[in-house]
Amino acid sequence: MDLDREIERAANAPIAAIMDERGEEAFRDLEATVLRNVLGEGSRAAPPAGRVLALGAGILGRAVNREALAQRACVVLLSVDAETAAERLERSGASERPLLRGARVLQHLGALLWARGPAYDAAADFVVETRGRAPAEVAEAIAPLLGTLLERWASSGS
Repeated sequence: MDLDREIERAANAPIAAIMDERGEEAFRDLEATVLRNVLGEGSRAAPPAGRVLALGAGILGRAVNREALAQRACVVLLSVDAETAAERLERSGASERPLLRGARVLQHLGALLWARGPAYDAAADFVVETRGRAPAEVAEAIAPLLGTLLERWASSGS
């Protein structure tokens, strides 16, 4: 499940339009609300099991989001350096990303990674390096980590 698609569904608008019309702060408020809903926060039920949730890079900027994820999810940080991220984004449309419009992509990504790095590191249960890896290789690296986590949960009675 892609959280950005869920946000767009909730707002009935694309992310870029939400950011342009309402601003980043309003987008982050909506993002936090949709995350809590997707995680089933406030519900007495257990968090949804067996679901992979793709999150945007900015979601970890708010402590409330990091706390919700820590309580109800396993966070696998897909690590990448600014140069690799810039190359990937330039191929896939960096100009469509609201926070990168009109920016020097590499410099802006470097600044974002530097500013967000501590929050990323604090939130991550696992870190998987993605540079030089195809998506299938990244998935292969993640699978055993999740198996380890499931074993830990089972042995703790959680």
